[in-house]
Amino acid sequence: MTDPAPNSNVDDGGFKVSHDRPSIKLTQKGWVLSWNNKSVTIMDDILGLKNPETIKESLNLPSPAEAWKLKTLALSEWWPEDLDEFRNLFPTVVGEDENVKLMGLAMLTIKLRNSKERIWGALLEAANSAGKSNLAEAFLAPFRLINLVEEFTRVTEAFYERQGSIDRRILYLQEVRNAPAAIHIS
Repeated sequence: MTDPAPNSNVDDGGFKVSHDRPSIKLTQKGWVLSWNNKSVTIMDDILGLKNPETIKESLNLPSPAEAWKLKTLALSEWWPEDLDEFRNLFPTVVGEDENVKLMGLAMLTIKLRNSKERIWGALLEAANSAGKSNLAEAFLAPFRLINLVEEFTRVTEAFYERQGSIDRRILYLQEVRNAPAAIHIS
């Protein structure tokens, strides 16, 4: 894109200043992208390649490239407004609304500077075949993408000696039995 002429009506993102900034919200029905008093609901992968054509048509944009740019700008400024919106990030997890919110709150606290303000763990405990693995896998997937998850089936004292710092990491321990004897953090 060429640099706009001085005093033109184009902002740094290449959009006319007279237009609204795009906004995006995650709802139970999908992502709602709003711009210039129009909106479109995107029900598939928000980062996928399928939706620019739909956005272009719904928002009367000149090209799919402009639609991609508009969506990307809106996403760069998006953050969940509350735990209900955060919960919508995990549509494949059914019937676990409060657990997803609680786990989200716990996991997002790893970003807090003061370690005393962090929530130190979440324990999934239920009968066999109750969906614990499905919940854990769905929930940890986005954290795996940014390399925050360390997965283990057993943790011994030697682990901590070899591992180095585990500060601000998510330790996923599967099928932990006799946990008080198997896990001791000092």
